[in-house]
Amino acid sequence: MATNNTTTLFDVIKWLIVSAVIPVATLIIDKGFRERAASISEMEAYNEHTALVTDYSKVAERRLLAQYFATVTPSDELRARWALYFEIVDQEYREQLEKEEQAKVELKELEVRNNLSPEENMRKLELTDKIKRFQYELTPEFEKKDSKIIIPNLDTIRLGRRLQMDRINR
Repeated sequence: MATNNTTTLFDVIKWLIVSAVIPVATLIIDKGFRERAASISEMEAYNEHTALVTDYSKVAERRLLAQYFATVTPSDELRARWALYFEIVDQEYREQLEKEEQAKVELKELEVRNNLSPEENMRKLELTDKIKRFQYELTPEFEKKDSKIIIPNLDTIRLGRRLQMDRINR
């Protein structure tokens, strides 16, 4: 009787291991692999944009990219870091806008006046260049991937219809 109870106990333990422990362990390991794969794909996406993030000449592009990743990144930890980076870049962007506005105001003051001195004319040219530089920095210019839109002309439409009719008539 004792061996029968022991055998039954061992059978129950084997059943628990096979039915519960192994599937739960498999789910935990699978979840770990999936999280790691997601993390790797996130890092690959970030690596594509590293050149843009480290390019300090275009604050507008860095700002838009940081705003995008601060919104769509699935990982909470990385999303929080992108949000912090966005705040830094946004502050820099606003400071650039303010400096541009100040340069525009000073340039307008010089343009209104007549009979400018050579120093004032030089300052006017400097301000014009400065404003152009600010506009370059504050205007995003993302490169577009090769996307070709093919607009068929009338001959290709007729040829396509003729080929369709030939297939139907076969």
